[in-house]
Amino acid sequence: DRSAGDCAPGAGLAGTLAEESGMGSQRVHWRQIKSLLNDPFVQRGGGKRMEKLFELGIGLVASVPFSFQDGKGIVVYYSRSTADVQMLRCSTNERYLVGSTDLVGANYAIQKAREQASELRKELIQEARRKLRKE
Repeated sequence: DRSAGDCAPGAGLAGTLAEESGMGSQRVHWRQIKSLLNDPFVQRGGGKRMEKLFELGIGLVASVPFSFQDGKGIVVYYSRSTADVQMLRCSTNERYLVGSTDLVGANYAIQKAREQASELRKELIQEARRKLRKE
């Protein structure tokens, strides 16, 4: 399955980041996994995903929201605990993250229209075949 499903905002890592980052902004929102684990107000989904990420060495996450046509969401970028935070947060890298998010968001937003166009083309082909068979 290559599509992202809708989920209730505010739960789990992605939901928390979406809520905190403000879906209307297009800036990079950074959070440390450890601070999220220590925050009693962060709702955790099943499976202890944040704990597992932290155990694997993921220490910092960045989220960038997108909103195109009928699609909106966030892209979450994970980095290891030992990564150079200054390099991650430099303006060049943040512009790269925002640009990458724009590409992901545009691709996600066009998916519904692409599927509808494909169905329309199939119907037109079927109609043309029916007309040919009648002649």
